[in-house]
Amino acid sequence: MSETTTLLETNKGKASQIQQLCFLHIVHTHASVIQCWRRLRHRRLSLLGKDFKGLTNLATVSLSLCTLLLP
Repeated sequence: MSETTTLLETNKGKASQIQQLCFLHIVHTHASVIQCWRRLRHRRLSLLGKDFKGLTNLATVSLSLCTLLLP
C-alpha cells in the first residue's frame, strides 16, 4: 500500500513540474509576442507576418501540450 502511495506522490510531483515548465514557457512566449507588438508600435517598423504567426503558433502548441499532459 505504501509503495502505491509513494508512486502516486512521485507522479503528482512530476505533473507539478511539467505544469510549472509549461506555464513558464507560455509566459515567455506571450512576452515575446508583446515585445514584437511594442517594437512595431514604437519604431513603426513592419514586422514580417510569418514572424508573428510563428510566435502565435508556438503559444498555441504550448497551450495544447499543457492541456494534453495535465489531468
